[in-house]
Amino acid sequence: MVAGGSAALPGLSEAITAQTSFPCAPADPFRGMQFGESIREKKVRREAPSYLTSCGLAMRRFLQ
Repeated sequence: MVAGGSAALPGLSEAITAQTSFPCAPADPFRGMQFGESIREKKVRREAPSYLTSCGLAMRRFLQ
């Protein structure tokens, strides 16, 4: 999994897979989640890898 703002660069996952021989994909903390009508889903999906840390920190609140 590749996370962070650069994870959305076109071809990055494929280049990492080619160099390391390990399957690679951008992290998506919103996978399987439904969005409300007021949310611009296309933008959120595009930027999802950069939200991984903040989503992880937010989830800690629910696990306590």
